[in-house]
Amino acid sequence: MNVFKRLLIISFFISLLTACGGGQGNYYPTGTIVLENNNSSLSIQEFNLSPSDRSSWGANQLFSPLLAGLSFDISSVPAGMYDMRGLVKGQFSTYSTSLYDVPVYDGDIVTVVSTDSGYTGSLKIINGTVGTNITAIYISASASSVWKENQINSDIVPSGSIHLFDITTGLYDVKIVWDSGPDTVYYNKSIESLSLLTLTAS
Repeated sequence: MNVFKRLLIISFFISLLTACGGGQGNYYPTGTIVLENNNSSLSIQEFNLSPSDRSSWGANQLFSPLLAGLSFDISSVPAGMYDMRGLVKGQFSTYSTSLYDVPVYDGDIVTVVSTDSGYTGSLKIINGTVGTNITAIYISASASSVWKENQINSDIVPSGSIHLFDITTGLYDVKIVWDSGPDTVYYNKSIESLSLLTLTAS
């Protein structure tokens, strides 16, 4: 029997003791979360579980990467509301997917399914000019009328680039500010799951 199976059996045994009133004789309501990686082509490197009222993600719940086609049980989860995050390593960067305010009730089995379409994307911007620096980059959802904060801390010189990670999929407008000349604005650029969009600004 391998270590992985032993750990699952130990967790299951602890769950049975709790449900039957073992240990201190107190009953604590718990549920189980089943993470399924059946609909994704990538291994899940990390799965975080955190109570919804906390501001940071919890520890990684996986002992090792969860390969495509496999599932993993997290037992003895105290009943409550949880936020969940999965991380995968794609061809271009690390991508994430998140669920918020997921209820776990006493005796529940909550199944979480990983799909390729549910992950974030990334954006690479290249300075394609000869003698002009990029001094600021602003990105905003195309449906919004307000630009988000500047994405760079220093100028991007000609032939230089920046890779922006973990962007929620959707349509975006991108504004490039130069150290001379008018701004360059790209409209309705699509950020796709597990993909890299490259813009060569000039």
